[in-house]
Amino acid sequence: MIPELRVCIAQAVWTVTSDLHFRIDRVRFIQLLLNELF
Repeated sequence: MIPELRVCIAQAVWTVTSDLHFRIDRVRFIQLLLNELF
């Protein structure tokens, strides 16, 4: 495999997974807020 291609794939996987983690954290945060309000 070409090293540059490997780096591109690693960066793509990193951005997707970090985006997923951010989304999960936001959902958890909203659930905590709703639990506090109701």
